[in-house]
Amino acid sequence: MEDRAVPADLTAVLAAAAAPVVVCGREYRFAYANAAFCRSVHKTWPELDGRKVADVFPE
Repeated sequence: MEDRAVPADLTAVLAAAAAPVVVCGREYRFAYANAAFCRSVHKTWPELDGRKVADVFPE
């Protein structure tokens, strides 16, 4: 996640969640997305990482 240390156990919980989880940082840039979110938007994490939401989803 962006600019802050996140405890490993929290990251593990978010990664394992069945529900889509996304965190955006400054300027609505993707800071974290779990696998469920990536599947739901048909993107991989490298396609989202650090990019602006509007650049990935211009509609």
